[in-house]
Amino acid sequence: MLTETEQEALFSLAVMEDINGHKKSSLNHLDQLIEQVPDNALFIQRRASVLSGMGRWDEAIDNYKNAIRLAPDHAEIYLSMGANLTWKLFESGDASILGNNPIFIKIIGYYQECIRRDPLTTGAWLNSIETNLFMFQWDDAISYYGMCKAYMSAIEDKLTLEWLGALATVLAGDALDEGEFSTLYNTGIKLEPGNYDIRQVNLVLKGLGLQKYYPQRLTYAKEIHQTYLDHFLDTTSKRSLYVSQ
Repeated sequence: MLTETEQEALFSLAVMEDINGHKKSSLNHLDQLIEQVPDNALFIQRRASVLSGMGRWDEAIDNYKNAIRLAPDHAEIYLSMGANLTWKLFESGDASILGNNPIFIKIIGYYQECIRRDPLTTGAWLNSIETNLFMFQWDDAISYYGMCKAYMSAIEDKLTLEWLGALATVLAGDALDEGEFSTLYNTGIKLEPGNYDIRQVNLVLKGLGLQKYYPQRLTYAKEIHQTYLDHFLDTTSKRSLYVSQ
């Protein structure tokens, strides 16, 4: 049986192995810890994160469910749960998943649980807006956009918020006041790759194109999307959706 000090040391090693890309080694360490301390939510949450990084979505989701059971007041677990359900759903790259999909309602429910516990978790707000875009619920996306402005202080959060808000606005057919989106249209802002990328929003735009959605609105949305991407020095390595590690 490992002592508490040994557990802390092994957990730190597992985290470092994960950060350095040694997922299998990290997972082995976490399995060893959880075998001895099966009700430790932190260990289980970290194992879920490692499994997620390996693309083992079902196992990651099961571990997040267990972590929620053990630590129901931990806001970040709900954020991670919603993000992993989304990644699993989008793995096919099939635009038919978009629209009135009940899984998206479930996902937004997890983000709402996160926000209820900690309204300062900006990722849950941003993911909620994006998930409403996945459902083509433009008005709901705009509503979330308005509700969470006050919580965004980091420049990338503000930029991402305005990107998603502008997309929802033009896809809804509303007039876009570029003055309201000053961060998005500030060409002087250049950032390293962040937490969002083009894959999921690209699928939304592709899906709308397949549906012959209002061409003028869709063209404007694509321009907004490119304006967002132009802020980043490299967009090839960014992973979509905010998620806690």
